[in-house]
Amino acid sequence: MKKNPLKINIDKKYENSMKIFNENSFKTVYSFDFKLAKGKMISYGVFPGIYLINIEIHGFEINEFNRMNSNQEITINHCKKGRFECKFKGKYHYLEEGDLVVSTKNTESNYSTFPLGYYEGIEIYINKKSAKPFLKDVFGYSFDLNELYNKISENNDFLLIKSTKEIEHIFNEMYYVDEKIQKIYFKLKVLELFLFLKITPLNNTIENRKYFSKKQVETIKTIRKELIENIQKPITLEYLSKKYNISITSLKTSFKSIYGKPVYTWRKEYRLQVAKELLNKEDYKISYIANKVGYKNSSKFSAAFKDYYKITPSQYRLKENKRKL
Repeated sequence: MKKNPLKINIDKKYENSMKIFNENSFKTVYSFDFKLAKGKMISYGVFPGIYLINIEIHGFEINEFNRMNSNQEITINHCKKGRFECKFKGKYHYLEEGDLVVSTKNTESNYSTFPLGYYEGIEIYINKKSAKPFLKDVFGYSFDLNELYNKISENNDFLLIKSTKEIEHIFNEMYYVDEKIQKIYFKLKVLELFLFLKITPLNNTIENRKYFSKKQVETIKTIRKELIENIQKPITLEYLSKKYNISITSLKTSFKSIYGKPVYTWRKEYRLQVAKELLNKEDYKISYIANKVGYKNSSKFSAAFKDYYKITPSQYRLKENKRKL
């Protein structure tokens, strides 16, 4: 098999941020450290011109892995964990857990955004010109990548397909494969994916999920920033609605679509996550931490912490201190 062209592109573009952790003829393992995110990426050469890429990211933003530069390429992305913001033709879409994005064109931004601060998924990268000769006769069947490409192109080059049992079956098994069978197993799963896309009426499987304008997304991100910077203060939806000139209904819908949870649920969980970090890193009194994250008294804070983490703040601190010894 020829040298992985993805590796060549990545080496050129990310020579200061990407490092090869491991490499052989079948796979290349990268670790990366961008300003706002860290993680790793494993690229497997499944067929000539077809690569399965396992991506794990901890952070909110990285430079875009921009590989699509011709009408010969297709990418298929599956989200296992987290959330992935996609900008396409002036509209923002959000890939949620279990969803699939199929594209024949680049997204417009030169960076990738992960609203929850983490992401894990699989990308299938296809160069149909390179792969076509090897798919003419597989088990007596010809896989026509031109047909797949045209099918996607006819649906505006970008499809966000909601999670289904079929998608779950195809992708979930790819995340946990014994190295001894990876080569043949990934081939079979990629072919299974091609068959699924061939028989699936893609224009009928797109979820009727809202997309958002740049202005809407920027407004919601600004609101989230205010909630973070004023973690101690009580802030109502009415206040945010008036300040940012957005209806309460639109605020609720947009926030949940972007961050996966209602505003108050997200804020409560964020406060408790900050509290957990303070308990773990600093020797502050429980009452001080409660006030620091917006609770009026330690009893309400302790009840909320226990409800979320199934352990009281004091018990958690004691457990962590013992673990560090």
